Amino acid sequence: MRNSIRRIGQRLLPITIGLLLTLAGIVTQLAPTEGMARVLQRVNSLVYDLRLAFVDFPHQASSYPIVFVDVDEQSLESQGRWPWSRSTIAELSRRLLEEGSLVIGFDVMFSEPEINPVRQVGEALGPVPESVANRLQQLEHELDADERLAGVLSEGDFVLGFLLHRQNSTTGTPLKGQLPDPAYPKPVSNLPELLVTEMPAATGNLPVLQSAAIAGGFITTIPDPDGLLRKTPAVLTFGDRLYPSLTVAIAQTLLFEDQLTLNTTSVGSATALTSIEIADLEIPTDAKGNLLIPYRKGKPGYQTVSAADVLAGQTGHVDLQNALVIVGSSAIGLGDLVSTPVNPAMPGATVHARVLEGILTENLPYRPDWAPGAELAASVFVGVILSLFLPLMPPIGMIVLAFGAVAAVILANGMLWARQSLDLALATVVLIAMVILLVNLLEQLLRENRGRKRIKKMFGEYVPSAHINAMLRDPKAYNFAGDSREMTVLFSDIRSFTTISETLSASELKTMLNRYFTPITRTIFEHDGTVDKYVGDMVMAFWGAPLKDENHATHAVLAALSMLEITEKLKEDFRRDGLPEINIGIGVNTGTMSVGDMGSNYRRAYTVLGDAVNLGARLESITKFYGARLLVGPATRAQATGICFRLVDRIVVKGKKEAVTVYEPLGREGEVCETEIEACERHHLALDAYYRQQWNAAEKIWQALFAAEPTSQLYRLYLERVASLRRAPPPASWDGTYVHTSK
Repeated sequence: MRNSIRRIGQRLLPITIGLLLTLAGIVTQLAPTEGMARVLQRVNSLVYDLRLAFVDFPHQASSYPIVFVDVDEQSLESQGRWPWSRSTIAELSRRLLEEGSLVIGFDVMFSEPEINPVRQVGEALGPVPESVANRLQQLEHELDADERLAGVLSEGDFVLGFLLHRQNSTTGTPLKGQLPDPAYPKPVSNLPELLVTEMPAATGNLPVLQSAAIAGGFITTIPDPDGLLRKTPAVLTFGDRLYPSLTVAIAQTLLFEDQLTLNTTSVGSATALTSIEIADLEIPTDAKGNLLIPYRKGKPGYQTVSAADVLAGQTGHVDLQNALVIVGSSAIGLGDLVSTPVNPAMPGATVHARVLEGILTENLPYRPDWAPGAELAASVFVGVILSLFLPLMPPIGMIVLAFGAVAAVILANGMLWARQSLDLALATVVLIAMVILLVNLLEQLLRENRGRKRIKKMFGEYVPSAHINAMLRDPKAYNFAGDSREMTVLFSDIRSFTTISETLSASELKTMLNRYFTPITRTIFEHDGTVDKYVGDMVMAFWGAPLKDENHATHAVLAALSMLEITEKLKEDFRRDGLPEINIGIGVNTGTMSVGDMGSNYRRAYTVLGDAVNLGARLESITKFYGARLLVGPATRAQATGICFRLVDRIVVKGKKEAVTVYEPLGREGEVCETEIEACERHHLALDAYYRQQWNAAEKIWQALFAAEPTSQLYRLYLERVASLRRAPPPASWDGTYVHTSK
């Protein structure tokens, strides 16, 4: 009876917590805090991107062909670098008109006048006879590229792009250039607290060009906080006036509509947009006037032609007759590439083309008015179901039910997207489901793992907690049997330890070693290492077992560098407490090692063995020979990333026949000072000359380095070698390898 009551009580707690979490999720959905609103937006953005990746947006072809005229790399090669002369732009525009294009929009701005060569000549000549001045004035007018472009713009339906932004010019003037007529006949102040985004600055086109064009639209984009462009403003305000985007302006021009109709609703004391109308087209927007971009996985709803082909009259593969044209660029250097959920570098003009197709076909994704209610109902349904049934299930059943419920909601969401172009948020329902699942899994895990916690507490002082956690999660995968794998081993030793120990009592020596080993062990654990053993003052550790570590070499070297930093800090503490100064040498090597539970029936240990282990020990022992604190083998150097290394020597250690190259890590990339990097590079140049037996060149460099760093044992060693080799030249087979005769 008691057991039954206990089980019911155990289930009531997660049920209650689940229902409370559901209630909290509903409250958050109705009135989110600023921080939670950012979290929900991020999750919704992620779900939105996944939906774009797996569910294609429904496509409806526009009655008018949409063409992207691309100032691509081919165009830059044929016409020269950007910006092109306005004469070239005029010729491009004229050819588009000749091909029968209906409306031509420019996803570029013409805010600065082009330099007139005749005017420059006149200014250089100074005062001239009146006849010459008149002729120059005539030529200046004839060769004015801006006027030539304006003449072409006045012959067709051209829409020029301009920029509304937040950055004022250096003069502090909010407006530079000329803007087109606004898209709404009244000042926006007539609409109480209109939520449409307001921009404090604007950069328009040259008055002569904007006046010649039939209309204009802003090309401003406002990415989401993560930098991706998922929506774009259909309208923005500047100076109490409302202006259309380039795509909206093109649609207005096509449909002979000078003004937009705004459909609004009241949100408290504010005015929110619901849609805008162009003739009989209704464009759904959010409260701020943004519309979702109809990205597609399949073929785009537009054609592309190079601007070079248009200028050359070679547009046979693209029909420009009755086309809506957007002139833009995909060239990398022109800065018109935007990051989108479907392409990290998408030409901005192609985004305009997709939006234009959506506007003309009235096929844009949107959030309906009833979306918040539907999202709330889904959250309540999923939250209550999971709260009641998850506590009754085993962990696998919990996961299946929770993910099944989320999958069902996502499937319904995808179907509404694919069939009705509806964008419904999923963040709250997904978060509620995942949090309830995690709470139930955690509650069951805590209840079943009390005994395992006792094991972890018992062995946590000797083995990294990550290793223990892995063993507790999956004991069968934690194999103590012998195994051969690539790993990295580290040996560290206190130099002159015998001398130090003779100056201290046994108690003082124990205290000093404990103060040294504690932070050293901590940093090894923090870098995912396993402490193999302590032998007197020596520490042995390894990486890559029992848990596999793809970055074992990097973690080992970073741990070694951290150990050196800790030792430097301990020197000050020991000096203050009257203890001897300590210095350490560290050897690190990577290679194939045997790892496992080894020993006898009386005592066993989880350790590593092999030639690679022995080389690591040898590297530690020869640090004193080179005056280095840390040496690593060639495999460690090859695999460790983000670290600066200095080549020290090519050696054969005692007991081996094969030569190995030894390196000294100098520190993390970006943290090593320029002087040290320069010295390292010069040292490598000296080594290169040394291996080629160019003794004078090598000696000259090392002498300069030694003069700058007279305490360097490495430079002194090489200078001595050069002197010796000059006296007794090496044999023809000499490759610079140094053979160590002691351990």
